[in-house]
Amino acid sequence: MEERIAEMNTGKQLLVDDRMVEDIWNLRREVTRPAKCLDNPLIVADRPWENKGVGGGVTIFDDEENLFKMWYNVFHYVAWKDEEHHCYTYWTCYAESQDGLNWNKPDLGIVEYEGSKQNNIVLQGQWWATVGTVLKDRAEEDSAKRYKMIYTDVFEMPTREEVARNGGIDGEWPGRSGVCLAYSPDGIHWESYERNPVLEGESDTTNCVFWDETLGQYAFYMRPRIYAGHWKRRIARALSPDLLEWSDPHMVLVPDELDPVELYGMPVFQYEGYYFGLLQMYYSESKATIEIQLAFSRDGENWDRLPTRDLFLGLGTQHGQGADFDSGMVLANTPVLVGDELRFYYSGYKSTHTEFANTYAIGLAVAK
Repeated sequence: MEERIAEMNTGKQLLVDDRMVEDIWNLRREVTRPAKCLDNPLIVADRPWENKGVGGGVTIFDDEENLFKMWYNVFHYVAWKDEEHHCYTYWTCYAESQDGLNWNKPDLGIVEYEGSKQNNIVLQGQWWATVGTVLKDRAEEDSAKRYKMIYTDVFEMPTREEVARNGGIDGEWPGRSGVCLAYSPDGIHWESYERNPVLEGESDTTNCVFWDETLGQYAFYMRPRIYAGHWKRRIARALSPDLLEWSDPHMVLVPDELDPVELYGMPVFQYEGYYFGLLQMYYSESKATIEIQLAFSRDGENWDRLPTRDLFLGLGTQHGQGADFDSGMVLANTPVLVGDELRFYYSGYKSTHTEFANTYAIGLAVAK
């Protein structure tokens, strides 16, 4: 009894699991979905280098500058032949906002695109740079490393110029994938770690890294390097004291008989004594859509969900001759806490995962 009383006196108590409930007979828990913003999408592809869409990024509120900051991905063709022979890359761009609703894409003068540096591209990587996490580390003594970015890249590729000159890449792509680290003094000017990648292997999902106070290490939720069959995705976790040396990723969540065969990814955040996971349900063997369930854990390793498997963030709808910007897939990253609100900035896709003509944009959903 003393242990239970002590727990109940430590902050807000969320009735997520059964630890604080004596008896669950005739009790039903439901997930309250965050409300999608009526002005969605908030950020759309409106620059030449954003020729397929914007999304897949991470947002923070910098209370030192009183500014919302977002690092997002753009999907860009390097060369184009036809639907069967295409070549593409991902770049990281930067946007900022005073209120988290109206966003500005500043001309930063860092990366050249078609002869000009008047753009908001901050990182291109060796072949691509898909941002998963950006951390502002106030405890970092080296001011050049105040911001830390985890992103994925592909190495040992031909140059972009060679690919464009040859009209794309036919067949299997060369190169090897890896998880990489970059540092920045201001979140805008980035320097990639000279010994990248810090983790070998492909993790093409919404990668999530944060400092876990309980473990005293960085926790990285990712796609495991070893698949369950061809391309079957699961959720794994790796640990590191410094973002450089990582433990071998080990599986923490796999599908059961109520799930589709693939779990695409799971950004994780800590809130009121829990770990919460935005679990991406990928229906790869049927409709090829992705929706989000809410997973929860007390230790970050053993995960549960409600028996009803309620959706936390679902698809938009088809209406008339059109469709909502998020009617094909939704992918959310970790939220920004603003007062009593949890703001989930998410990528909405108009088509399914297997449609190459897909377009996407960034929307907002708010939970209170």
